[in-house]
Amino acid sequence: MLKYVSNNLSGENIAIGLVVISNEQAFFKISKCKIDFVKRLNVDIAKLIDFSIAQLNKLFSDDIKKSSQQKPIHTKILSIDYLNRLSAYNNGLLQFSNPQTYNLAFEESNFNEFFKKFIGDDLEKSSVKEVNNSYFKKNLQQDFYVPLKDKIDVGYTLKKQQLPSLLFDFHLDGIGVNGAIYAVKSIDINAQKTQPF
Repeated sequence: MLKYVSNNLSGENIAIGLVVISNEQAFFKISKCKIDFVKRLNVDIAKLIDFSIAQLNKLFSDDIKKSSQQKPIHTKILSIDYLNRLSAYNNGLLQFSNPQTYNLAFEESNFNEFFKKFIGDDLEKSSVKEVNNSYFKKNLQQDFYVPLKDKIDVGYTLKKQQLPSLLFDFHLDGIGVNGAIYAVKSIDINAQKTQPF
């Protein structure tokens, strides 16, 4: 399994791809939705992620091409030893988990089932955006704004004139006092357009 690791110390990671070797056949797939998600989490690493995935695709391409033509692979690139080495020594943003052995012959169909189970579906962006955007706003309104409107200030915007260190107006979903001032800001990470916080 290929993972994006945001913090090596805590072990936080997001599974983004899957590699399978079965009976001299190789399968490799990366979730485009997960890659887009990772890039939205940390926009500074977008170019590095794209470069790293392009290098992996280039590295595995010959073996994957042979597999798609039902030809056996005999290189040392896609092998258990190589995947073990990638798992042990690759400590960057993209890391491979320890290879697992299954008593199962893989074909395109069950590889796709494994991918769906361990990595997730690659849904169309437009449908994800429409569903999640309306769902996000509805839940924010229903579960946050309505129950808390008489307890804290909801839908509050700090103006840059109010705080000299602000570079732009900053909208908060909620701000209140409970022994200390606390503020709440929601971010829809499925939104296409990123806005300044």
